[in-house]
Amino acid sequence: MEAKAVEKYLRISPRKIKFVMDIVRKKPVEEAIGILSLTPKKAAVLVRKAIQSAVANAMENFKEYKVSEDNLYIKEIYVCEGPTLKRFKPRARGRADRVLKRTSHITVLVSDDKSLKEKLKKKSEEDIVKESVKKQPKTDSKDKKSISVNSIDDKKDITSTKNEKIGKVVNNLKDEKAVEKEAKD
Repeated sequence: MEAKAVEKYLRISPRKIKFVMDIVRKKPVEEAIGILSLTPKKAAVLVRKAIQSAVANAMENFKEYKVSEDNLYIKEIYVCEGPTLKRFKPRARGRADRVLKRTSHITVLVSDDKSLKEKLKKKSEEDIVKESVKKQPKTDSKDKKSISVNSIDDKKDITSTKNEKIGKVVNNLKDEKAVEKEAKD
């Protein structure tokens, strides 16, 4: 089951909100709200409000299914650009510069989808594996040198075979031209 909430006409640029949204995308609702409550940005307050609204919508719309906040995940969260307010700032010599005051629309979709939970668990397991690979000790510098020397030799072999093939093609073309000249004479 999914529930949606849209916060419209927020007086902050979409770019600033997007940085905060990337932190909480595809996370459990409780974890996302915890992260946002500790994030020192204006956008964090606005995103948290939108998430809480979506959770409240889910609880209200699906009372008969007894949906709890513990089971909800952020399925989708994105920001769209709203109308831009155009203002002018006076400058020297009677000129004016345009000031664009951007607005945003935040859309949050929460779900208690079980397949989403499994995907999130798989991703967290993959992250653990990646971290363990990063923590493995590095190889000796001697090994790296031998690998690089071997790869250079392989490249030389490849280029030499390419040059041989090109030389054969050029010789064939010269022979064909010579045969055509003799045929004309």
